[in-house]
Amino acid sequence: LMATILIITPPYQRSKDNPLGLDLKPKLRLSRLASFSPNIVLGKCSNSAFSHRISTVPIAPRAEVQERTTHSDLALGAGKRSSRSRGILRSSRQHIPVRGGSTSGSDSRKVLLRRIETCKDQATVANSVEKLRNKEGGMRRDDYRRIIKSAAELNMKDQVQVLIEEARKHGRETTHLHNAAISGFGKCGAWTEALRTFREMSESPLSRDVVSYNSVLTACVNNNAHEVISDILEMMNEEKVRRNTITYNIILRQRAETKGLPAALAVLNDMDQLSVPKDSYTFTNAISACQSTGDWKVAFELLNLMRLNAVKPSNAPYAAAISVCAKAGVWEPALELIKSMHGQGLKPSQITLSAAISAFRHQPGLVNAIKTFQFMRISGERTNEKTHGSIMAALASQGVYEKAVRLLFEMVEMEDISPNARLLSLAMEACIKGDQPRLCLSTFDRARSANIPTDTKCYQVALEACRGDSSQKDRAYQLISEMETEDFGISTRAYNTFLSIIAQHDWEEALQLFESMPEKSIPRDTYTYNTAISACDKGSQCEKALQIFRSMDDENLKPNVNTFTTAISACSDGGSPETSLSLFEQMKQQNIAPNTATFGAVLKSCEAIKDGEMAMSVWQQMEESGEPKTIGMYSQVIEALKTAGDEETAVKLYKQAEDYINDCKEDQKTVRSFRAKNAIIRQKLWRQTWKQLNEQPIPVEPEGKFTERFTKPTVYNEPKTTYTPDQPPPSEEEVISSLMKQGLIELKDEIEIKDETQNENSLEFLDGMEWIPEEEMDLEGDWEEIDPLSIPEIAEALAEEEEKKNGNKN
Repeated sequence: LMATILIITPPYQRSKDNPLGLDLKPKLRLSRLASFSPNIVLGKCSNSAFSHRISTVPIAPRAEVQERTTHSDLALGAGKRSSRSRGILRSSRQHIPVRGGSTSGSDSRKVLLRRIETCKDQATVANSVEKLRNKEGGMRRDDYRRIIKSAAELNMKDQVQVLIEEARKHGRETTHLHNAAISGFGKCGAWTEALRTFREMSESPLSRDVVSYNSVLTACVNNNAHEVISDILEMMNEEKVRRNTITYNIILRQRAETKGLPAALAVLNDMDQLSVPKDSYTFTNAISACQSTGDWKVAFELLNLMRLNAVKPSNAPYAAAISVCAKAGVWEPALELIKSMHGQGLKPSQITLSAAISAFRHQPGLVNAIKTFQFMRISGERTNEKTHGSIMAALASQGVYEKAVRLLFEMVEMEDISPNARLLSLAMEACIKGDQPRLCLSTFDRARSANIPTDTKCYQVALEACRGDSSQKDRAYQLISEMETEDFGISTRAYNTFLSIIAQHDWEEALQLFESMPEKSIPRDTYTYNTAISACDKGSQCEKALQIFRSMDDENLKPNVNTFTTAISACSDGGSPETSLSLFEQMKQQNIAPNTATFGAVLKSCEAIKDGEMAMSVWQQMEESGEPKTIGMYSQVIEALKTAGDEETAVKLYKQAEDYINDCKEDQKTVRSFRAKNAIIRQKLWRQTWKQLNEQPIPVEPEGKFTERFTKPTVYNEPKTTYTPDQPPPSEEEVISSLMKQGLIELKDEIEIKDETQNENSLEFLDGMEWIPEEEMDLEGDWEEIDPLSIPEIAEALAEEEEKKNGNKN
């Protein structure tokens, strides 16, 4: 019988000294043969990590070993022992003690360490650590590192301090232990403890390495403690610790989050100057910096730079670039990135496809979003709540409510995923976007029946649906009462929506609810005050609106443009136009830019006080600001000018209004009302046109029949044409052509005149102007009455005048 001394030396091979080639332990070989003895003197390991002495392993007789060994057990390289070879060792009855206890004790140590690393309960971890201390031989150096990291991740500050002191007492304190503590504290969010542990290392004989700095930098960046980053980098320079790629990746991420894209690009330039190699995470962080500005073209340039630097492509930089495309609202470049990944042999991950779905949410890319999601489901790609949230957000943005609602309730039947409150709110928003308020409310009721969780956002969207349906006042009260019983309570935004619903039906009740908000501990914001002032506007309560407006200072709230607009409108409708004009001046003093609604409310006040000069001043301010105009604003200014007696300016502004009607698509009912209200001004304008027709000759086309497509007016210089007895009088088409060539009228649309006998509808060719019946005209005042003439009558009168000049009595 023979026995052996086992020494850890790689690799393990069949040799003269090892005829069987048994893989009794990873990377072990039989050193030399020795005479049989139950206890054999041991050598030392060559590896410092296993510098302890190894106990002799009981060896069975050679014949028995050969009988139990198969070809699969003859491992010729490094690797784990097979179950059969482990059985050979256990089969021997000679049990020589191994350090740390028996075989069962060693297994128990592994179980305890695994429990410490996976358990999230502090009491269980502390109990397991105590059991591990009581093991024979105590805890090893690597045990300390693993336990300290796990305890730090659970923010067990006292336990970590005790373990470090214990390791120092036994001479097993190393830099790796402190690095593990810093990393663990950073993961649990205790960046202050990580920073304290990092600073304590300077008081000990241990030196801080680049891993220590990277760990504390990561802890500070992950917890948004950006104010200490510069100090740590200065300490790193003072201790002359060389920065590596990981360090620059952390700095790049911090600069991208705080200072934006230019600072991130500056870090890349520093890496080039110092010849620091870049990896995939470097470019991922740089591309992520483009999300703040949505500059997808720079993201594409960084991807090209990654290829030039021969960096191995991965999903992370492509997912970041696609997210930039989603932020910029472009879907075509995102589609090109997906194709590029396919060309490089990269399979898009779940994160990449989710980002692509977010980029495809805009029309017409929504089709690609739906196809991408269907591809993930068909190909077996795992989806989670984030993936479903991306497709639901895409459907909600375009109002595709059918697919959104169906997808929501399909998730109820899935085993690996369940719908949450965010997905429910997105499905309800899709119904609101698709103008389906009743479907939104029914989806909300059905989701609660299916035990889908709800939150404040879901109730807020349900209240939005009630605002879209005027018959849902009672349902709004029901939703608010349900929110009071829920744990999340009533949010300010939800209550603002509720106030606007009540204000549509009863402004007094809305004001009562507004006054009761402090009693219900619901904070009020600027939008709350805007809703209350709007309720006063509906009730023409100027004084109450001013009282609420001035009380905003008591809650340290500043009015915005909507606040001033509603207050100005309330004063204008409440019979105090002078107050509305003073609010408008106060608004300009606070450097708040007015919008179209603000100008409309001010012009209404100018019309009420009949101040034409003030109306024109406000009108000029609106033109300088570039705010869009409406036909109602034209009407208000014209009325103010008519009242002030400025007829000339009113006629000019009316002509601009007619040009605006031709350029913009206004409601025809509004246009007809505007023209009927200003019928006398239209007659004034036509009287000026008639005078111009009498003063200037009308050129005649040489051809008999006139067919032309009208475009912009051109300068037309032709000699005066006289009629002969053989020539017919000028037709209606010739008159129109002459007016256009002289710049008196302008037709925007392309039209073709084929019939010379036009009826009264031919007036539509003149800038869309149509005559108002005489009984609908307001002929009071100093305006001169002129009977409207049709185009054929004008042409006939001009022909008669020409015949008289030429002596023709026909």
